[in-house]
Amino acid sequence: MHSTIETAPSTEPEVAPDPSAPEVYHAPHYPYKGYDLTSYTQNSVAPRKSEIAGLRKPTFWLLIALFSVVALALGLGTGLGLGLKNSNVNNTGASTSESDNATLSPAAAATSSSTTSESTSTTSTSTGSTCAVSTAAAPTATGLQDSGCPNRNGNTISKTTLTYKISCNSDLTGSDLASLVVNSLEECLSMCDSLNWTQKRKDVGSVWNEKGVIGQTAGTCWCKGGDKIQVTSKPGIVVASPLPQS
Repeated sequence: MHSTIETAPSTEPEVAPDPSAPEVYHAPHYPYKGYDLTSYTQNSVAPRKSEIAGLRKPTFWLLIALFSVVALALGLGTGLGLGLKNSNVNNTGASTSESDNATLSPAAAATSSSTTSESTSTTSTSTGSTCAVSTAAAPTATGLQDSGCPNRNGNTISKTTLTYKISCNSDLTGSDLASLVVNSLEECLSMCDSLNWTQKRKDVGSVWNEKGVIGQTAGTCWCKGGDKIQVTSKPGIVVASPLPQS
């Protein structure tokens, strides 16, 4: 049996395909197969442990403790070594000093004791003014050398910058600049001449009490200076006075 209804042809416009338009690509769709993502995440990513400077905490603190022990050991070793070295040096110096003192002759020991007991105080002023130097004389002098007086009376001795005239049984006026017990006239003159040289003076002369007169110790040397110093008479004392320079 057939329908008797007739279909009228469509009068709507038809869309004709454009061969110049780009073709649209549709990506294929794959159905989800039910993978267990929770299990994958837990197994693939392990939790990181706490670290210090790229090292695990136990390893880091173990290294710190080890370095501290080594540093302490080095410090103790260095301190003990220096202490032992200083102790050895002190012991060696004490032994040498005791050995030297034991081998000193009686005369040398007396001279050393005499020299140690001397005390010197110096007061200096500007050039041209008086310079006062006082030195406490030692009780005795050892091995006094004869001055050669009276045979050397009038002789001269040349020193660093000045020439000195020897006067036997004499004394010298002027201010007392220095005093010391010495063993010879030459030692006394050298000490006084050094004052002329160091202080740029020309007036300092030496007075050596060779015989120990006027209550002084034999060998006491005095350096005297000042304006218009003069030689006077005094038995037992030898003077070396500076001669005027031409």
